[in-house]
Amino acid sequence: MLADDAATVLAVLAECEAFNPAEPVSWLEATIRHRLAAEAATEATAPTAIAPAAAPATATAATAGQNSLTPDIPPPASPHAQRMAAWATVPDLEGV
Repeated sequence: MLADDAATVLAVLAECEAFNPAEPVSWLEATIRHRLAAEAATEATAPTAIAPAAAPATATAATAGQNSLTPDIPPPASPHAQRMAAWATVPDLEGV
């Protein structure tokens, strides 16, 4: 399903190891399908890029490596990443 996207495969495998589902194969397949659907939805709703106007030389030197129109904001975490982060705070009760 992911073709040559080894980074995604490794990330999903790491999440599977951390989550330790009862049915790992089914969990992996469902997680990969969900990620592909989320990526397709993100690509479908993303606005088309507009070429920025040329900036003055003084502004370019002052903001090297930054886009003056948008601040450096980290991308929002996926719902799956948020769930995994929430479960990370739950203590492990196995064997109790």
